[in-house]
Amino acid sequence: MIYLFSLHRGYTMEKSYLNRLIANLTLQSEQRNSNLQIRRLFAAAFKTLNKSKSNFLETIDKINKIEEKILTETSTWIEPEQIKNGGSFDTMDLRHWIELAKLSNVPYIEGDVILTLSEEEYEKLHKEIQIPDFITNSFNKRLNNIIPQPENISKNETESVDTTLLRDKLFTAMDNVPANYMVRSHLCGGNMLKSLAGIGTVDSPDKLFQVDETITVGAGHVTVGNRRMVDATDDRIMKTFVSGHKPEIHFLARPWMKPKRYGVCEDPHRHGSAFAGKGMWPHEWRVFIENNKIVGVSTYYPWIGEVTAENAFKALEAVNLAQKILDTMIESNCVTKHMDTELSRDSKHFDFMNDKFPENTISCTLDFMETEELGMALLEGGPAHTPIGGAHPCGFISGSFNNKLGCNINGVALKIPSDVILADIQTWGRSNSTEKCILTWDEAKTLAYQYEEEKENTYRMKL
Repeated sequence: MIYLFSLHRGYTMEKSYLNRLIANLTLQSEQRNSNLQIRRLFAAAFKTLNKSKSNFLETIDKINKIEEKILTETSTWIEPEQIKNGGSFDTMDLRHWIELAKLSNVPYIEGDVILTLSEEEYEKLHKEIQIPDFITNSFNKRLNNIIPQPENISKNETESVDTTLLRDKLFTAMDNVPANYMVRSHLCGGNMLKSLAGIGTVDSPDKLFQVDETITVGAGHVTVGNRRMVDATDDRIMKTFVSGHKPEIHFLARPWMKPKRYGVCEDPHRHGSAFAGKGMWPHEWRVFIENNKIVGVSTYYPWIGEVTAENAFKALEAVNLAQKILDTMIESNCVTKHMDTELSRDSKHFDFMNDKFPENTISCTLDFMETEELGMALLEGGPAHTPIGGAHPCGFISGSFNNKLGCNINGVALKIPSDVILADIQTWGRSNSTEKCILTWDEAKTLAYQYEEEKENTYRMKL
């Protein structure tokens, strides 16, 4: 109470306290969201069962066709070691982007696979949710009235998985991982990592945040007692995995690279709350590729952005590295695949998707970080920004926006005006500011040239 009282008197919240608070809130939020999703799932299931038998079977048939399409699509996707020979690959798979960076002679932040789990093993890891008997009995009764179930149903494949051995794999995977490494899946980072990075208060992965007497959490791992284990049950990682990818999940350990530059400003996520304060974010850049062409680049954290010669220079440096990777992909006949986009191609509601993101082409985003050790380096790759999902448009939310096509990605976005809020889509493309935040390519090149001249003059003065 004394500490909270001091907050209201204008004192700055200790960073370690804030990090522990965010860690606990993230875990609580995951549990609450899981409970809500279960309730919604059963509500939707009962609604489906209340349909006529013909309508119910039609719904099941549609679900089966979607699943079949996903399996057919992913079966054609190549593995990372095949990338040099071209082919279609999962645009969210970090392992492919690392291989492409190697082939393109582009600096990259390494990532080593420390754990691979089958779909059955991964499913077994997630806690079994106890549904009240009256709900499951009612559900099964309605289902049986429509589709009579056989008396002897074979056991689920997950029942053959030894949970004890499986949990031991999670611990063993972390045994040789250095303390200054973070862990993520091949598809994305976890909620804890995103939450703590988002508020700009974490500068090292070896910081652990206690959630109870025996458990602490870190960047993609959990310490139970005195031993670390891979955090394989993260909600964000799980949701991403089940959204249309190959039936194995891989966890990678990556070094936490020291950023070359930071941006420091008031954290927009905490603005107006008792936890308001400044945060610190590394300078990262997102390059947007549509239909085999680079169309834009933006600062990844646009609230720290400034329209300066140095930022313009760094943005174009990221573009040059992205172009090298793109050239390698085109030469090797690589094709990026994102399941949401592929599933939308047959829908008459998304005709424009085939025009903007044609089939069998390259549409994606490439994220780069300014590091102390490697300079500008590839951090990861991901899907393109599309109106039905994919990559966040970052600084381009202050440009033109429409509900059908999403944000217009064109040029160099160096910041966002104060009246555009990342979390409020109603403010996207509706800024009243006259400040120039998105530059044309020529404007960015002209501004970047000033930085090159400044560097040259500094070098001459040293001589």
